[in-house]
Amino acid sequence: MLKKLQKCLFITLSFIGLSIQAQHKCLSGIKHAEILKNSQLAKEENQKLENYTQKIVSDKAKSRTQAAEVIYIPVVVHVVYNTPEQNISDSQIASQIEILNKDFEGKNADSTAIPSVFKPLFSKTNIKFVLANRDPDGNTTTGITRTATNVTAFNSSTEAVKKDADGGKTAWDVNKYMNMWVCSIDGTTLGYATLPGDLATNGALDGVVIRYNAFGIASINEGDNTLGRTATHEVWHWLNLSHIWGDADCGDDFVSDTPPQSKPNESNCPTFPNNANTSCTGANGEMFMNYMDYVNDACMNMFSVGQGTRMYAAINGARASLKTSTGYVLSTNPNSSLPGNNTGIVVKKNAPSFFVNPNPSTGIFSIKNTSLNVATSVVVKNVFGNIVASFSDVKMPYSLDLSSFSDGLYFVEVSQNEQKDLLKLILIH
Repeated sequence: MLKKLQKCLFITLSFIGLSIQAQHKCLSGIKHAEILKNSQLAKEENQKLENYTQKIVSDKAKSRTQAAEVIYIPVVVHVVYNTPEQNISDSQIASQIEILNKDFEGKNADSTAIPSVFKPLFSKTNIKFVLANRDPDGNTTTGITRTATNVTAFNSSTEAVKKDADGGKTAWDVNKYMNMWVCSIDGTTLGYATLPGDLATNGALDGVVIRYNAFGIASINEGDNTLGRTATHEVWHWLNLSHIWGDADCGDDFVSDTPPQSKPNESNCPTFPNNANTSCTGANGEMFMNYMDYVNDACMNMFSVGQGTRMYAAINGARASLKTSTGYVLSTNPNSSLPGNNTGIVVKKNAPSFFVNPNPSTGIFSIKNTSLNVATSVVVKNVFGNIVASFSDVKMPYSLDLSSFSDGLYFVEVSQNEQKDLLKLILIH
């Protein structure tokens, strides 16, 4: 479906003319089009990004692109609430982070439902999301802010939810965090996101906005939006993906392996093969199960290899600053020469320190220090600071088995006599 780059701005701007029916779930495309319409700088920056993206696509096709490293994106979730129900729980937020990671890594259980003709295109990324543990001032944080507001429902056109002065919450440094706002949105909009090409003209408002009852998994979620796929869809926009129909009748999403279609599949779950909304799709019909369509959460289960390449280009291009963010890094141990320990976080009280290796690990972490056979306690905490495992009177070196835990970031407090160190462990199965 890839066409000439010169069509990029025309196709995007054409979204303004689409019906309200095609806008009700996601406003990312129309907001992007409005920015392009009003800013020559935005047009130039978006074209630069597209040129860079196509180079990455070309290099990937020629097998010159190196394998992507694991990229951790620190997330801050701004909960802006008018009622107790809108002040969503930590567990609802944690469920959304887990959903994002499973969908991005291709570990979503419902991927088994992908039609066989599309399974060769089922893609995975090395992008992982973690709630920030350091705020912009370097202070400890849970990665969650909570703001009470008098605004009963935010108007997406004003971006008030992103402004302290308008009853919302101002973004944290967009070069270090992916900002997510969870709030009540007026109308039928479920969410919207800022595309990376708009950073030069819209940086202060960069991020993702999601309706509070379409975020993560919770009993308050409504209708067909109960599995957290609204955020998956919007974060995909944030990483430079367009809707699969190209925001136009048989439009171009600049991805070569997604079949064209004339318009979105609106809040339904089609049966494969489906050609109900197209005059331009081939024998296999529409890739309606793609996260960038509008089907029910329960019917979304994949993104394509080409879409994954575009996201890789975004995180190494316009959003590259996030790769070196200190939003989730505490400190490193300068005394260690053990391989892999450069990702370990150590808070010293008395030398010698504890060391961990390997890190990242697929499950087994070896914790060592210079003292042998001394009673030691090991406490494992998740990103919220909650204890998920605890071991007492263990001996060094100690083999910590986290193979049964979900992938992600963990903190391990190791105590021995007067010494207490905090290690950051990264688990990747």
